[in-house]
Amino acid sequence: MNRQILPISALPAWARFNNVAFQNTKVDCIDSIKCFGLITEKTLGSNCANNVSTLVIVPSDLVLSVKLVEEYAKLNYHFHQLLEKAGGRSRREDIMLYLLMQLFIGSQSNEEKKFGPSSPWTEYVAMLPAEIPVPTLWRSEELKMLKGTSLEAALNVKLETLQQEFDNLYEATKEIHWCEKYWWKANKLNLHVWIQLDAWFRSRSLELPTFGEVMVPCIDMVNHSKNSNSYYESTSDNGVCLLLRPQLELEPNTEITINYGETKSNAEMLYSYGFIDQECQILSLTLPLDPSDNDPLIKAKLDAYPGSPMLRIYFEDKCVKWKSPFVYFMCLNEEDGLDFKVLQQNDGHQSLQVFWQNLDVSKKTDNFESLIIGHHLYIIFELRVVTILYDRVEQQLFQIKQSDEIIEQMQIDGVATNKATLLENDIVKDYLYFANTPTEAPDNCGYESENDFS
Repeated sequence: MNRQILPISALPAWARFNNVAFQNTKVDCIDSIKCFGLITEKTLGSNCANNVSTLVIVPSDLVLSVKLVEEYAKLNYHFHQLLEKAGGRSRREDIMLYLLMQLFIGSQSNEEKKFGPSSPWTEYVAMLPAEIPVPTLWRSEELKMLKGTSLEAALNVKLETLQQEFDNLYEATKEIHWCEKYWWKANKLNLHVWIQLDAWFRSRSLELPTFGEVMVPCIDMVNHSKNSNSYYESTSDNGVCLLLRPQLELEPNTEITINYGETKSNAEMLYSYGFIDQECQILSLTLPLDPSDNDPLIKAKLDAYPGSPMLRIYFEDKCVKWKSPFVYFMCLNEEDGLDFKVLQQNDGHQSLQVFWQNLDVSKKTDNFESLIIGHHLYIIFELRVVTILYDRVEQQLFQIKQSDEIIEQMQIDGVATNKATLLENDIVKDYLYFANTPTEAPDNCGYESENDFS
């Protein structure tokens, strides 16, 4: 899709036209890593909790929520068709469809057919970065660096989900004439575009009590800091404002930051935003558990368990700790007293029931540790649990070692490629030629030195 691109210098005019108020602040270049961010234009201060400085105000009609998506569908017949056929699966996908429509409208030339009215977001998405450093958009050689980490499995699942969503979008819209002509037949819409839309949403969305997860223009330009100096909240008219934290004073050209999530681990930050917070104190690792194929009850256990089989390892109170409710369920066998039964309902549906020591524990499968305490074989169950955890950690360490070897090889390959490129340079060739060409000793013009400096 030939995406319309606008420079960030167009943002002030866009903001004025759409009633976004920057109060003594502006979006400007921060550095080569963060690129753009919000900075102060003059000295700002908040003396107390009741006297805080407002930094940015965004009106409610710009907040990209499900409500805005539904309102736009009433104005744009083509988008109404799209939303009716492909929407309704989730809030996130509906917002992504809206962003897709704005991209499409913005990509149309004046000579081409228009597909409904534009919106403020048509121009705003044209100012969003094309390069988003989240792992779903990494190159294949970069993805090798995640091998052995807790993100590897999660990323694979995410990419499979995005592929399935894109396939669903195609199946739902291939019969819509304009979608077939301008997207699929013209090969203008591909999986990369869908992944980019998802990356925009994940890396720029905010959680608001009134709307849930939304996108807020301009405030989504604010970068993260663990020790943030501002925060956002809803206004009385359902808009969003950015406020300076109390009892702070900022000098001119100071970057304004928010905290993307105090409880998010480095893995979550990298997954959602594409960076690791060096100041993050949350040291944790979440690993998927691989149930044994040799367990005849494993399918029933997975069906009866209310979540995903995971192991969380974390550092707390100067100690390494772990948490995995599923592993206590996973380690039990039929001869221990575990049993499954299928109950036939009156309406014809079937439900799986779980029994432990002949007691129905179907609603307690995520708390089996409390059920087996006091059992005469409890120490044996604990040994099984520890063995499972030991094997999983050992497997992870082996994968990390392989990952280190891959990264080391990538570094070697990178140096070799750089060397080969330099050797093709004409200046380098000339230098090496003269350096390797023997030269005759200069004539001393008959002067005989009395000193030997050889």
